[in-house]
Amino acid sequence: MSSNATDAPTLDSAVDAAIDQALTDGRIEDAAALLERAGRLEEAAARYAEVWRFEQAVALARAASLPLRALGYALDSQDEALVQRAVSGFDDWPAAAAQGAELARDRHRPGVAARLFERACEFTRAAECFEQAGELGAAGRSLEQAGEPQKAGRCYERCLRGDPKDSDAALALARILCRFGRFEPAARALQGVVAAREPAAWPGQADCLSLLVACLDAMAAPEAAAEALTSLRRVDASAPTRVSDLLAQVYGSPSGLRARATEGREELLGGRYHVRGELGEGASGRVLLADDIFHARRVAVKVLRVDGGLGGRDALARFLREARIAASIDDTHVVRVYEADASGPFLVMEYMAGGTLEARLVEAEAQGRTLPGRELRSILTALLAGLEAVHRRGIVHRDLKPQNVFFDAAGELKLGDFGVAHLADRGATATGAMLGTLAYMAPEQVALSADPTAATDLYAFGVMLFRMLTGSLPFGGSEIALAQLDLEAPSPSTRCPALGTAFDACLARFLAKDPGARPQSAEDARALLAPLAFPVDGVPFSQVEVSDGRAPRKDSNRPLPPDERYQRAPDVRAPDRALDRVLRRSVTLLALRPGLAERLQAFARADSPFLQAVYSLDRDAGHAVLEAPKGEPLANIPTPQWPTQQVREALSMALERIHAEGIAHGALDAHHVLVGAGRCLLLLGVDEGEGTPEQDRRALAELLD
Repeated sequence: MSSNATDAPTLDSAVDAAIDQALTDGRIEDAAALLERAGRLEEAAARYAEVWRFEQAVALARAASLPLRALGYALDSQDEALVQRAVSGFDDWPAAAAQGAELARDRHRPGVAARLFERACEFTRAAECFEQAGELGAAGRSLEQAGEPQKAGRCYERCLRGDPKDSDAALALARILCRFGRFEPAARALQGVVAAREPAAWPGQADCLSLLVACLDAMAAPEAAAEALTSLRRVDASAPTRVSDLLAQVYGSPSGLRARATEGREELLGGRYHVRGELGEGASGRVLLADDIFHARRVAVKVLRVDGGLGGRDALARFLREARIAASIDDTHVVRVYEADASGPFLVMEYMAGGTLEARLVEAEAQGRTLPGRELRSILTALLAGLEAVHRRGIVHRDLKPQNVFFDAAGELKLGDFGVAHLADRGATATGAMLGTLAYMAPEQVALSADPTAATDLYAFGVMLFRMLTGSLPFGGSEIALAQLDLEAPSPSTRCPALGTAFDACLARFLAKDPGARPQSAEDARALLAPLAFPVDGVPFSQVEVSDGRAPRKDSNRPLPPDERYQRAPDVRAPDRALDRVLRRSVTLLALRPGLAERLQAFARADSPFLQAVYSLDRDAGHAVLEAPKGEPLANIPTPQWPTQQVREALSMALERIHAEGIAHGALDAHHVLVGAGRCLLLLGVDEGEGTPEQDRRALAELLD
């Protein structure tokens, strides 16, 4: 016994001496091996890490029950297999997983951090890290585990925009949408991935097709459901031959998802919007306040009242046009449109809790004073910013009035209600042109004498400014339409002498009968208003009879005819380029030939922000007016520098809109793709138009894959 007691310290001392000597000689790996044999695993792991023997370091740290040390060594190694091995070590130490996640995040490894947060059951934090790592599918799964299906759905939507072939994301998104009774978008997601995949079998194909059958059945589309079932049986021969049998097998009832659609959703509009009350009602329908239970946000829902017959169809067409136009504009001063449901029909918009400009003007008029100068200038500045965003897209609002100017909860002004706006087209019927409110309509709108332009909206802007300054409209009474045509607008000083004459010349420009005499753009309007001093505290409205301020109309010139409006560019390299002298912008003039006008009208209806815009079709002049976008053709950019993901996403969305109009692009190549600052644009394919949507998709794949 005494011999053993004497030998142990001697042996330890010898080991220490050998280790010290190895370290002194710089033989770190030998020292690590000695420490490992001596059972001093933590020290051995540290020494192995010093000489980049990370595999041994991780193994020893794990053996010593030190998962954080093991993870640190693995991250230092930059060896992904070793990192995953270290991460799996936390299965035995779940309490330390959150600490490991913080370590990985500090080392700028969000993907590793996300997997460790999952092991710690901190799913919301896991989702944040997965998003940082660009792993949107995994982020969606974590959000579902966190009980946030709406956010998960948005992650899956982003997945599909980046990769239309992601069947896992499509299936997960469709399942979430079905939970909220949104069968149509669920079916679109599934159809998109089915179309994007090759005809050969792929993982998850049977699950996607099975759910697609159920969605189409819930949408009351039996023929489409039967067709999807046929596709399913080509993949899985054991699937039932009848839709009802498949639904009974999968959902326990031949009603399938239809049975679920009504469970607890009777009170929901579109199976998704919980109506809280009514915000207003007009001739075209009601506006409701609702909660969007899918995105967990407060919204305004415009429900259209559509009567039978031709008039009802026209109203629905205007409604859908409003949705397309408003959704294409992304600006802080334009009311955002989230969704349009033609089957309702209803339009889901950003909720503007601050009310309308009309309400503010009515309040000011009741108090008998103009708005304070600072507030008035702020309103005018924001309103012009919204108009500028609209006009930049080649759109004329055509129904600008205080009822269509809104404020959000923070007091930010936004322009809304584009139900009357449209792309100027001489081939369109005149019925929609008279839809603007007469008191704010420009003379050319009343007389149907010319296509509306930016100057048309600025006339309405002038009427609004006149009312803000005087408490009254320039023209009123039962014969207001004739007054707009035949009477010169009064000077604001004749209505409100307290203003003085400083605003007279400005309002005369805005309210000129001749569109060419008005400001031609929002920029021109800002320059006209800039030198004016608005009364700081406002001024009292004067009691002056409206009729006293009217004078006979002066002679005015008609708007420029088309052949004078567009000035051809002298650049021989761009013979189709011209200057629009009314809107002061560069455009492309395209000669119309048989059949081209109809094709361009379809492109105009597509109206995607990633597609060259069609501004107008002038059959009399024999040309179309197209956007002249700035940028560099993709063909001129070296392939390694291509913004491939940006191009793929933009072109996919543009093609989706084109194909929805029943046409194909037909000429998709690097010469038809324009890349500019922050924008990727598809130039129109107008040469032949003989292609098919499938050829477009193949062309996109050949271009970028």
